[in-house]
Formats: sequence, C-alpha cells, structure tokens
Amino acid sequence: MKKNLRLIAILLLFGSCSFLKSHLGSNSGSSEVNQSNDSVKANIRNRAIIHMISPLDLEIVLVHLEDNKQEKFLVDKTLSQIEMKPGHWKVVGIIHKGIHHKLMNTSKQFIFQIKKDKNTYVGSYIFQCPKVTRIHVDELKQMGFFNRYPFTSKTGLCELVVGSDFERVNRVWGQLSQDQHSLELGF
Repeated sequence: MKKNLRLIAILLLFGSCSFLKSHLGSNSGSSEVNQSNDSVKANIRNRAIIHMISPLDLEIVLVHLEDNKQEKFLVDKTLSQIEMKPGHWKVVGIIHKGIHHKLMNTSKQFIFQIKKDKNTYVGSYIFQCPKVTRIHVDELKQMGFFNRYPFTSKTGLCELVVGSDFERVNRVWGQLSQDQHSLELGF
C-alpha cells in the first residue's frame, strides 16, 4: 500500500511538473518593491527553484539581506522557477488565500542563498494551519532534513515546514529543464 501511495505521489509530481516544462522561461515572481532596470537585468540568470508540496498559489514574502528590500513571490506550481537577485534571502511571511502570516520566532529563521548565474534549489515547502499534520508524513520521511517555522496572523497560528529533497528534485529538474544544468543547493 505504501509503495502504491509513493508511486501515485511521484506520478502526481511528474504530471504537475509537465505543465512547468512548457513554462520554464516565465517568471512566476511578482515584486512588492519597485525594482530598477539594473536589478531586473541582474535577475535574468539567477533562479530560485522551489518545490511546493502543499498548497499551491501562495506568496512567499522574502527580504534580500544585502539591500534589506522586501519582495513577494508567487509560488503557483509544484516546481516553481522564480527569478531573483543573487545573495542571501530570508523568509519573513506567507500570504495564503489573502491572509498575511508573519514569522513568529525571529530567532529561528530560514535563510537561503541564490547563486549568481545558477539555478538554485531553495527547499521543499509545506504550509498548513495550525500545524503541518500527519497527512504529510510520507513527504517528510523522504526529505534529508526539515525544519518547522511558526507563523501567526489575525486568524491564528500556522506552520511552514522547509526541508531538503534535493536528490529527487534535482532528478526531476534534469528531466524537465532544457538548459541541462543541474541545480545548486542554496542552503
């Protein structure tokens, strides 16, 4: 039974990623802060690859640590490719179904690095309220490691789990990507 569930999960991943194959050149990120033309040019070849396990269509609010600018990026695919400036980024919020969730514990933060002229894997994400439940145990077991980050909003508590499933994501990326460059690890 477990093998069948894993096979179904892998098939769903490939099926949802097939849509991505025809859209690899598009930018799925939107900026909360206006970017200069130089900044946009710098972003063209620096991409974050995010594996969103659940749910889709949420926005991740990040701060670029080198210039302290906050930006929002829409994650609308299982394997999203988002153009970003190189450097270190910190997750500070999540927007899901129009509700803004802020990071509760600022001493426990998820920071990743976008490498210049690289496609950088920045984690596998699960977001759920009030906590990530046993529904996602199989996905969590496949990860090399994961960390839990608490968020709060006017509607209550939520949790973001960020983990590493680098080998599997890199393998799927290699099958989908047209540029044939493997992913770099960003954390």
